[in-house]
Amino acid sequence: NYLAQRMTDEMHEIIRVLQLTTYDEDEWDADNVTVMRKALSAAKSLLTAALDWLGDPRGRPGAVGEKAIRRILDYADRIGARALPEDSYAIKRSISEISSLTDAICEMRNLGRYDNEGLAVSCAQKLKELVGTKHSAGILPDALMNAHRVGGANPAHTAGGRLEQALSGHLLGLCSDIDRLANQLADLERRGLGNTPEANAIRQQLKDKLRELSDFMRRILTDRVVEDFADITTPLKQFVEAVHAESHAPNREGNFIDKADRLRQHAGSMTTTARLVATCGPCKSKNTIEAIVDTAEKRKNGTRSGKNNF
Repeated sequence: NYLAQRMTDEMHEIIRVLQLTTYDEDEWDADNVTVMRKALSAAKSLLTAALDWLGDPRGRPGAVGEKAIRRILDYADRIGARALPEDSYAIKRSISEISSLTDAICEMRNLGRYDNEGLAVSCAQKLKELVGTKHSAGILPDALMNAHRVGGANPAHTAGGRLEQALSGHLLGLCSDIDRLANQLADLERRGLGNTPEANAIRQQLKDKLRELSDFMRRILTDRVVEDFADITTPLKQFVEAVHAESHAPNREGNFIDKADRLRQHAGSMTTTARLVATCGPCKSKNTIEAIVDTAEKRKNGTRSGKNNF
C-alpha cells in the first residue's frame, strides 16, 4: 500500500508539473522575447521541486525533483538558443555545470551514498543563479532583459540568419562540451581518479573536441577571407564613379555618401579579417604576421581619415 500510494503521488505530481509547464508547440514559433519569457516562466515554476529534491540527501534519482532539474535545463537551452551571444555562452556554461553536478549526485545516490550534501548545495546555488530568485536576478532573466532591450529580432527567418544561427550554435555547443569535459576531468583528478580508464577516456574526448574546435575556427576564418576578398574592386569602382558623376546627376550627393559608406565598411571588414588571419591563422612567420598587422593598421587609420574628410 505504501509503494502504491507513493507511485500514485509521484504520478499526480508529474501530471501537475506537465500541466504547468507544457505549452502549445505553435506558441514556440513566436518572436524570440515571447519564447524566452514563456520558457523562463516554465523554468521558475520547476525551481521549488528541484531545490526540494536537492535538499533531501535520500531523494532518489528519477524522482520528480531530478526531472524538474532536467526540464529547467531544457528550458534554459531554449532561452540560450535565442539569447545574445554573450548571454548564450553564460547559459550554456551554467547548463553544463548543473548537468555535471546532477549526474554526480545521481551516481552517488544510486550507490547508496547519502554524503552528497556538498554537491547538492553547489547545484542548488547554481540553479538559483541560473533561474533567479526574489533576491537575485539570475542569468536567464538577464538574458531575457537584454534580448528585449535590442528588440528580440530573430535572425533565423532568413537563410543567412539560419546559417549564422547554426554556426553560432555549433560553436557554443563545442565550447560547452569542452567546459563540461574539463570540469569532469578536474573532478576526477580532485578525487584521486586522474589515472583511471574513465579519466583517460575523458582526456581523449577533450582532445577530440579541442581539435574539432580548431578545425571549425579555421574553416570559419577561411570562409570569411573568401567572402571579404573575393571582390575587392567593385566597392572602389562604384565609389570612383560616384566621385566623377556629373554635377547635375540625380541624387549625386546621396549616391556619393552611400558608395563612400559601402567602401568604408568593406575596407573595415577586410582590415578586421586580415588582423584575424595574422593573429589566429596558420601562418608561423613573425615577419609576415607583423607586416599584415602593420598594413591593416595603416588601412584602418586611412579609412578613419577618409571618413572625417567625407
